[in-house]
Amino acid sequence: MPPRSIVGKLLQKKRTQDNASANTPAQTPSYVAPTDPVRSATLLTRLRDLSVDATAQQLTLGGRLEARRAAIVQAVKADDHDNAGTLLDALEADLGKEKALVRAKAAFDAAVGDLLKPRGAVATAKALATPSQALRALRQDLIAKEKAVNDLLLPATLDHAEATRRLPALAAAAKALVDAKAAWDKLKADWDGKARDLQDAKATLAKTIALGSPQANALNGRMRVLDKAVADGDLKKAIDALPALRTDIQAAHQSATDRKACEDGYAKVAALHKEASRTPQLTDELKQLAAKQQAAWTAFRQAYGAGRYAEALRQLPLVQSTSQDVIKGVMGAASQARPEISQGQQDKADRQLAQYGEKDRKALQALLDTAPTPKHKQNLQKAIACGHSPSEVAAFNARIAGKDEQWLQDNLRLAATSEGTGVQQQWVMSCQATTVQAARAEIDPIYALSLRDASPQLHELIPQENTRLATEQKQMLESAVVEDLNAGYQQGVAQRLATESPADAAALQALIDNAASNWEKNQVMEVIARPQKYTAAQIDAYYKANVQGKNTGGKAVHKTDQNSATNPGEGRFAVDLLNREQASTGVKYVNKSANTANRDAAVDDVATSLEQGKAVPLIVGQQDGETAHYVLAVSVHPGPPKTFFIHDPASGTTVARTEAQMKNNQLDLPSGWNRLNQYEKPSDA
Repeated sequence: MPPRSIVGKLLQKKRTQDNASANTPAQTPSYVAPTDPVRSATLLTRLRDLSVDATAQQLTLGGRLEARRAAIVQAVKADDHDNAGTLLDALEADLGKEKALVRAKAAFDAAVGDLLKPRGAVATAKALATPSQALRALRQDLIAKEKAVNDLLLPATLDHAEATRRLPALAAAAKALVDAKAAWDKLKADWDGKARDLQDAKATLAKTIALGSPQANALNGRMRVLDKAVADGDLKKAIDALPALRTDIQAAHQSATDRKACEDGYAKVAALHKEASRTPQLTDELKQLAAKQQAAWTAFRQAYGAGRYAEALRQLPLVQSTSQDVIKGVMGAASQARPEISQGQQDKADRQLAQYGEKDRKALQALLDTAPTPKHKQNLQKAIACGHSPSEVAAFNARIAGKDEQWLQDNLRLAATSEGTGVQQQWVMSCQATTVQAARAEIDPIYALSLRDASPQLHELIPQENTRLATEQKQMLESAVVEDLNAGYQQGVAQRLATESPADAAALQALIDNAASNWEKNQVMEVIARPQKYTAAQIDAYYKANVQGKNTGGKAVHKTDQNSATNPGEGRFAVDLLNREQASTGVKYVNKSANTANRDAAVDDVATSLEQGKAVPLIVGQQDGETAHYVLAVSVHPGPPKTFFIHDPASGTTVARTEAQMKNNQLDLPSGWNRLNQYEKPSDA
């Protein structure tokens, strides 16, 4: 069989030539035998073997294989065996390198599989959403490893072996990202299940902040950290943090809630506690009650001050109940010292009874004779004295039949109930009208009971403006002032007129005579009597600008009016309102002043009226002469210490004040006023 490769053909040709040389005579000049036929054969054999292996391995040396083989053959032909050997060594080395590269690529192809294909593991992992920083870091690591492998496959940096060595790390990075995303998805599902917990925690935190919790800032900071973890996708951190944060928020909220409840609760009992704390200890029983009240208060303050709000909250009911016990105790003392009926009213009842016909008189007398207690009888006498009809008195008797003395105390007056409460003014400036209601109720139990029936919560501020309670107060407040001529003003006018010329005196007197009402006359006389000695023309101008037609009473603004602080309305004095009920009450009131010079005597005068069973309206302020507010003194206890019971219509509460406090301008009433400046002195009409 003839040889197929060029190297084989050359070797065959070489053998033929060698055989010919052996048979050719030496003298033939056309042929020159090789100098080293063995070496040539060895080189060509080696070249043939390399060529066969290259063909089998499909090695081409980048298309340069044939050229390099031809160069080696040419060197062999030229008997340039050294060069041929060198070229052959280089060829063998390069073919070895290419063979190694082929093997490396084959190994790479076998190892890479689908890893780098468009839908392979790397591409699939890279396509995943990376909502967390950790996932994004894993993705960046995967991309970096993928780039490193791809760079090793570029012609300039081709290195399949190194690329193959890096494939496990690349595959591991892809798997790590896929696994981490799967784990994150589970965390996300878990976190989504906790959305309500987070929502509740945030809502509770907002309430805790609003309550002013001292832990609020720190808790809010922790919530921001948790929110950032969620935003960063670090759900494990968020899931781990939420339970403790939620527990701490709930604890802080409970503490803040308890603290607020303590503050709100105390605000409700503050006035009660304050009054209980300063109540004169008139009896041994009151001393014991006061000690219990003080102990409860001390326990509350200690727990509150130590931040044990839940414990403090549990103490509040005891503070309230012990304070109420003290108030009830002192109001009991007030009731005992408070004459149920004055001698003047009892006499009036006797006169009134005598005016009835025989049938009515006997019927009413029978009610009096069968009254179960002295207080029942005295209240029937008060009803008769006030002019109520026999049928009204009989109905009243049926109403109070079987009622105990506390019920009588709590329902037949509008002040100093057993709870220390009473009628409250419903209008900003209706203290005088409310005082009139309370003063009338001290005398007329049927009126008191009817007003309580109409407004059971009369000790509170009632939002509605159309209740009987509020309507009565408004009508009295806004009614025109009806008064007698002021004797003091008259005396001052007389003194001035005596010093004026006949013409000037006549002009001044004409101003008084032309005034339309006693109220207007009093206003004019007050100005005439002033030491400035204003002229008739000046007084006439003042009268026309400030007095004439101005007697419209006060102005009612309800206490619930949102503008009441800046527009409180206008008040008025009460003496004429008190005297309007003279026919019924049998009591006439005269205004008296109290000042630094005569306040002690004024307080003694008030005490005398109270001891006679006559309630006394007091006008109080902060400074001498200030007539800011009406209250009603309803009773005085002899003590010690001698104690006055005063109803403040601003708060609807009755308080106890000692004689020393009255005389030393230390009233500290619920309405804030301290000083007695005037009073309406009662007397039998």
